[in-house]
Amino acid sequence: MKYDVSRTILIAFLYVSLAILVIGLTITPFATVYNLYHNFNFNIMISMSFTMIYLFNFFMIIKKILYIITYLDNDPFTYESVKSFKLMGYYLILNAIIELIIGDKSVLSISTLLYLNLSKGFMNTTMVICFVSSMVCFMISEVFSKIVKEKDNNNLIM
Repeated sequence: MKYDVSRTILIAFLYVSLAILVIGLTITPFATVYNLYHNFNFNIMISMSFTMIYLFNFFMIIKKILYIITYLDNDPFTYESVKSFKLMGYYLILNAIIELIIGDKSVLSISTLLYLNLSKGFMNTTMVICFVSSMVCFMISEVFSKIVKEKDNNNLIM
């Protein structure tokens, strides 16, 4: 019973996060056009473009997590889950690179704690979390890949 409640809460949280990202992805282009109309600035255009990519990546990550949780109930060790974890890793690496490029000039930059202060970009908390999470996703995908191969070998033997 406890498992079902926690799983339901997790799925509800992910759907709420997905809805918030959809709202953000819907509002951002209008805000960009409004800002560019009143004060054309190339930096604003680039920042909003990166913001759209950043939000879209998190949207896709949440969709992949929901896919793994809901559709792979019977057998999570499939090539689909391996592919999903690899894609999540790529999305997180891209978000870490975007954080490095736009840094504190981003609309999304929340953290103020700097690890490596450079002139154009720097390592902040969000970037480090995205990078470490991407490495975890790649590691999980490799483990799942080996499990799937072993499972296929065992099915062929029987």
